[in-house]
Amino acid sequence: MKKIFDFYCNHHFHLSLCLIFFTMFQYRYLGLDIDWRYIYYVFFSTMLIYNLHKVKREDYNLFLNIRKVIILFCTGSLIVLTIGQSLEKTIYLLPAAVISFLYVLPLLPGKKKLNQFGWLKIMVLVVTLTYVTTFLPLYFSETNINVLFLVSISRFFFIFTLALLFDIRDLEKDFSLGIKTLPSGMGVKNTFILAGFLLMLSFSLDFYMVYEFITLMPVFLSMAFTFIFFCLFIFLSPRIFSNESFSFWADNLLALPFCFLYFV
Repeated sequence: MKKIFDFYCNHHFHLSLCLIFFTMFQYRYLGLDIDWRYIYYVFFSTMLIYNLHKVKREDYNLFLNIRKVIILFCTGSLIVLTIGQSLEKTIYLLPAAVISFLYVLPLLPGKKKLNQFGWLKIMVLVVTLTYVTTFLPLYFSETNINVLFLVSISRFFFIFTLALLFDIRDLEKDFSLGIKTLPSGMGVKNTFILAGFLLMLSFSLDFYMVYEFITLMPVFLSMAFTFIFFCLFIFLSPRIFSNESFSFWADNLLALPFCFLYFV
């Protein structure tokens, strides 16, 4: 059973599922119909990028292994999804694709990746995830521009908070690689304070949107419950940073809003 769980997590099936739940919630947040083609696009692109990130140098010498099979399948699926898609959508997705490949592959001068540039890496990650999971699906659904930016900013703070916890966990590893991140620059305690502050900003924006009748109360309550669990996770995270399942529980926070909305 543990081998199945490890395979499920290590090959990023769990993260990909959590991200599509997070994306689906953005549609339901404003009462919009889910664009399933776009949801599949998010799933396969996440699988592709994160498995590329995990490909080791020795894997390139192998004709075929399970990670390569996943990469090839996801690439083929994305090509099929792109065929017949409007040119506008393809153009808007292109920047996210380019940045994602630069993030995980050594394509920059000096064979560097974007995730090796310290403080820049968290901004690139958070902006790209917000753009793909929130901004684009709502933009393609012709959402009011003011609402679009309000929801996107709220989700930016939400994802930023989660990314900070991963940076705190990876502090020693990043330091050994010479990568300067926010926790190494401002200290772990101040980073936790920043994470809490950003989470409160995200919640405040959601509260404002339900107060202005932009969103419905059940949707807001699903976010409110998620914020409560997120606060508990921040409080407990120092005790589980060394736990192999940290990523699993952290990624679950992305899926919680949708789960609370439909399964609770």
